[in-house]
Amino acid sequence: MARVPMTKNGFDALVKELEKLNKVELPSIIEKVAEARSHGDLKENAEYHAARERQGQIQDKIRYLQEQITNAQVIEIEGESDEIRFGTKVVCCEIDDEDEKEEYTLVGADEANPSNGLISVSSPLGKSLLGKKDGDIVEVDAPAGKYKLKIVSFE
Repeated sequence: MARVPMTKNGFDALVKELEKLNKVELPSIIEKVAEARSHGDLKENAEYHAARERQGQIQDKIRYLQEQITNAQVIEIEGESDEIRFGTKVVCCEIDDEDEKEEYTLVGADEANPSNGLISVSSPLGKSLLGKKDGDIVEVDAPAGKYKLKIVSFE
């Protein structure tokens, strides 16, 4: 499988989540399954079936995180740059409303979370921002239509 670019923070968050699932969540649900099993007839034991379903979900999530960690290519952001690149934090505004600023950090696809300002470098917005500089106007060709942003600053 291809390597997936990821920031150090994104990688560390995956490792932390995997550790929590393995050391806290999984042992807890295994205990609940055992307790529910001790209540008798498993055919009509809703508590048992719910616990088993949750155990399956946790195990699926563990496998998913292990795969993400295995395929991650951690990209260290070193030094300053005169243009926007992977891992850069960018402040933008719409052309017609310079008071309304939005902040984005360009990250890998697996760690993207637009509601938290983490934008994938492979998204339309991410692609539009890469290589740009302060004051540049970018046109974003998004699925909902084209729009323009002005780059206020980046770090």
